[in-house]
Amino acid sequence: MRNRRAPTAATLAARPARPACPAAFPAARWIPQIALLAVVIGGATVRNLGIAPEGILVKVIPELRALCPFGAVQALVSLEGSRLAIPLGVLLGTVILGAAFCGRLCPLGSVQEWIGRLGRRVLGHRYNRPVPGDRYLRHLRYALLAAILATGLGLLAAETDLINPSLALVHVWTAAVPITAVLVLLLVAGTSFFVERPWCRWVCPYGALLGTVARISPWTVRRDASTCIDCGRCDRACPLAIRVAAVTAVRDDRCNRCERCIDACPVAGALSFSGRFGVLKNSTRISLAVLLLFFTPFLLVRVAETVSAGAWRAAPPQDTIALAPDRVSPMMTLRDLAEEAGIAPAELGNLLGLPASWEADLPDDLMLIDLEEEPGLEHMTLGYIRSILAEEGQ
Repeated sequence: MRNRRAPTAATLAARPARPACPAAFPAARWIPQIALLAVVIGGATVRNLGIAPEGILVKVIPELRALCPFGAVQALVSLEGSRLAIPLGVLLGTVILGAAFCGRLCPLGSVQEWIGRLGRRVLGHRYNRPVPGDRYLRHLRYALLAAILATGLGLLAAETDLINPSLALVHVWTAAVPITAVLVLLLVAGTSFFVERPWCRWVCPYGALLGTVARISPWTVRRDASTCIDCGRCDRACPLAIRVAAVTAVRDDRCNRCERCIDACPVAGALSFSGRFGVLKNSTRISLAVLLLFFTPFLLVRVAETVSAGAWRAAPPQDTIALAPDRVSPMMTLRDLAEEAGIAPAELGNLLGLPASWEADLPDDLMLIDLEEEPGLEHMTLGYIRSILAEEGQ
């Protein structure tokens, strides 16, 4: 362990003083966080309640599944155009600026951070101190990432939505979600009161992927050993308990570029968000750059779709299935499935062999996971539905 020397008065006097730290909730961080959370929850609400005009929602609001830590990884495996746009934007931003999406935009990460601020005020002690077993717990992220990739590739049969806290966060207000997902969300929220960003720190598969990609980013937090006074404030400020003061460049795969270590440093220039192309000093500009990189692929895909279709939304041919079988969630309703597949409700009913009385008016609240409990539909499992859609799509 590195010995840390206490800064003397002479040492401090010889170092350039840092300007006063920014407010506890700098606008450059909380405005994008609140905005994206509002987009995600608002988009899910209008989708679930059916209050958006046909075709408009998918043009003005990003694919919501691609904004959650499970859905984004699944989208990268599926290689579907509109669903792939958001993760590609995040990856582009990560290659350039590191895992800034995690620290500045991720809805689930934002909620954990806000609960953590409350916990820090209530508990009144160092909040992000190392947890026993931390070095081992962090590897859970990679285990879950591998499981989701294997599921997406068809190598593993598992319903990851059953433990997806983002699914519960976004949809629990307006639609039925697995009780297990709600319990995971409550566990994450409760733990966030005592340990900062526990999901990001130990479990998030998307964070594991982005953290790995971020290792090649030219910009990261760098420490100037010649001006550092070894006060350790950066270590104590890091929400993920990274030992910033022990390295000259932070390459830890958990670093989300939140810059709280830089804000805590008492010496100007000792810590900086920098790289081979210079120093990025303005946090607002960094947030704007992240937003630009994040949304550019999504906007390009939407423009390309609109131009190629010659209309606001190109409707898929009614005799084809515009939905990959692995995207069929057990929490979808029959009407959701018809909409996502791009076919008429009556056609879906006929395709699946549903009762004739259902074909014209599909039940609005009956989820796929409950179909096999209906009389005469014991065979209507999720695997059966996916196999039918796969055959029809060939």
